[in-house]
Amino acid sequence: MKAFDPQAYRDLWQRYVHGAPRSDVELKYFTYHQDRYEELFGAMAAWLAKHEHPKVLEVGVAAFTPFYRRLFPEITLTTVDRPMRMFGASNEYCLNECGADRHYEADLISQRLSPDFGTPPLGDFDFVICTEVIEHLPVNPVEFIGSLLSLLSAGGHLYLTTPNFFSIHTLGKIARRENPQSVFPKSGDNADAHHHYREYSLPELVQFTREAGGRIAFASYSDCWDSEELRASILARHPAQRGNLQLVAARRDGAGGSDVDAPPFSFDPPPVAPAPPTVPAPGPDWRDEEIARLQALVTGYERGRFMRLMRLLKHGRQRP
Repeated sequence: MKAFDPQAYRDLWQRYVHGAPRSDVELKYFTYHQDRYEELFGAMAAWLAKHEHPKVLEVGVAAFTPFYRRLFPEITLTTVDRPMRMFGASNEYCLNECGADRHYEADLISQRLSPDFGTPPLGDFDFVICTEVIEHLPVNPVEFIGSLLSLLSAGGHLYLTTPNFFSIHTLGKIARRENPQSVFPKSGDNADAHHHYREYSLPELVQFTREAGGRIAFASYSDCWDSEELRASILARHPAQRGNLQLVAARRDGAGGSDVDAPPFSFDPPPVAPAPPTVPAPGPDWRDEEIARLQALVTGYERGRFMRLMRLLKHGRQRP
């Protein structure tokens, strides 16, 4: 498959988004998700570079789905989305606007995907895309990820993204004693499946994927949701607090490569040196900087308390 051209994507984005009347909500959506889909298309081209006519499945149709065939006309595209009665994408939209070869309806809460699912059977794929879906499902993550892995060909890969529960925004709420988890929606208020039942950390997402029979090809934190100011400041020092998670996995019994022993993530990078105990001047990100400063102070305090305890034990052993 051809290499990904970021500029071609940006040009297409401009034509597609501004070439037709769009509501303010639509424009906000396309703008907010622009970087995330640039990451997705770049990953797709990289992992499918050796495939001439790859079979691609998207689980969870979105407004960007029409971009796949426009950027990669050589692929065979299949889409899966919730039923129309649950505000899912229509068959006409997926086939005509998105250029999908096949479309399936599936209630991912009560139905499990497999190669035998649907008529004709789904089969297997070289690249399965499931982005910003798992957080909307009240399902066991091992079972759900296992169903996605079952759809992979011998050399296929799953591309999964989901919000980072331990993002700087969530940690900020916790520091202010605000509960970052939204309450369950009222009866009938989640018809469009917007509610986040559970968000994940990267280490547990890796663990669940391995438990589901997958091997990790790539795992990383993404700043696609984050502002330029945060990217250049605190998130450059604390990448584990970026807003999104990326994971690429293959079946453990598939061909090629081995599991990544040490994925490029950590619970937190080494703390920055404690700042002087002064109140920062108010600014657009002063709360975020203050949270980082307090985290560093707490880390320093705990380290100091440990050293004092060790000295006490040492001196205690030297007494007659």
